[in-house]
Amino acid sequence: MANACANLVDNAIKHAENRVDISLDPTPEGVLLSIRDDGPGLPEASLERLGERFYRPNPGEEGLGLGLASVKAMVSLHGGTLYFSNRADGSSGLVARVSLPSPPPRVS
Repeated sequence: MANACANLVDNAIKHAENRVDISLDPTPEGVLLSIRDDGPGLPEASLERLGERFYRPNPGEEGLGLGLASVKAMVSLHGGTLYFSNRADGSSGLVARVSLPSPPPRVS
């Protein structure tokens, strides 16, 4: 999961104008990781496709469109969900959220 989180943070830094905020919050089901940038955000149609293999919302940018697909697969392997939205607080920017369930209790 460390590589998945690093990829999300790297993407946020790449697209941010000045700021990236990261939070990790407990939920009744597990934890919620939120990564917010203050970049331009994306059109709704692009948000729905983020995480698809080979999809790049900005085709002129470097990369193959596999980073977010890898993140999505890793999150899914851990029973979680990855989703994206534009910031809802009226400011510009994108929010990536990873919701992960609590791990099962350890048996010693």
